[in-house]
Amino acid sequence: MPLFSFNRNSDGDLIGKWYFGEMPTGKALSDAPIPTIIQQDEGQTSSLAAAKSIYENLPHHLKSCFDYIYILPRRFGLDKGKVVRLLLAQGLIPEKPGEIMEDAAANIIQELIGLGMLQEEYYFFSLILLSISEFHKKSCLIEVEDHDFVAKVANLPIHASIGNDGKDLPPNFNTLPIRSLFARALTSASWPSCEFSQVYLQGVCALQYMLVLDLCGEIDYLPDEVGDLVHLTYLGLRFTRIKKLPHTIGNLQKLQTLEVGFANLHQLPIEILNITQLRHLLLNNYPSYAGTRVPRGIGTLVNLHTCAGVHVDAGFASELSTLTHLRNLDVRNACEDHASELFAAIFKLENLVSLSLTSENPYLGTPLPELESFSPPPHLQELVYVVTY
Repeated sequence: MPLFSFNRNSDGDLIGKWYFGEMPTGKALSDAPIPTIIQQDEGQTSSLAAAKSIYENLPHHLKSCFDYIYILPRRFGLDKGKVVRLLLAQGLIPEKPGEIMEDAAANIIQELIGLGMLQEEYYFFSLILLSISEFHKKSCLIEVEDHDFVAKVANLPIHASIGNDGKDLPPNFNTLPIRSLFARALTSASWPSCEFSQVYLQGVCALQYMLVLDLCGEIDYLPDEVGDLVHLTYLGLRFTRIKKLPHTIGNLQKLQTLEVGFANLHQLPIEILNITQLRHLLLNNYPSYAGTRVPRGIGTLVNLHTCAGVHVDAGFASELSTLTHLRNLDVRNACEDHASELFAAIFKLENLVSLSLTSENPYLGTPLPELESFSPPPHLQELVYVVTY
């Protein structure tokens, strides 16, 4: 799906608006006019030609994934795990019997790295960041003017990245067939973010065909109308300071990923249990390490592959063993009161590869006992133990 692109940026690569429209299937970049590139030396021209050749000869599934990775905001690098989840959410990784979709997406990323189209670097802990090779940045793109963009992408899927003050969406935005929206509430390219207005959020909730919604900025509360986004497969809420989610979140029954980062979210509503297709639940209350409480019945979300930032208690520990697809687990408030139940449940998670345990300050509560009594599950590769003070 090569891309038509239109942008208006006013402050670096954070403030402005970027629209990407999918080119109809079967249409190649060579079929469309490409702006003349001026004053390139011979070596650069050769490298660009090689990059274009590699891109045009990609199999369809690799090309579609690379195109989508290109549109993702990457000012601070692309988290490889997040890219995997977004490729799934966009429907670019077909589900095949006996194959884990996350593994298929990771393999595609590795293929693109092997071709030199993506580059990989390691960050703190196990976070892996991706960047796009310089010569491949424009290989999938045709830049057009505003009026040409509207004409070319009529009724075609559009992916948008917007950085503004969070007060209003751009004019006529709700008339566009938006599939992905990455929005940042900022007044300048510097941090911190500012607040999304309710007018802005109501406008976002009217984008009924959207699959991916990623908001970065403070949110007082999400309107109930977020439950109208019934096609949503990915919901990201970062740096929001949000304290609760609406009960209508349970309407999002196609949701695969819920990520709430740098928030003040103390408890998930019971309606979260309606989202039976949920695969990745990522919660992060900052600066608190207490975690977010989940309702009784969390063990019914048997498709979960990631469960992070959850406040563990005896109830959660008793249900954990039913989440047999879990590969990544990060629990908070681990303490002696429920240690035996927690350790027994974790041992049964045969697919678990990464485990993080955060324990209470030993001066404020009953800390987790020594890990000598802990028997790890068979495929565990990473164990992180944190004591908060």
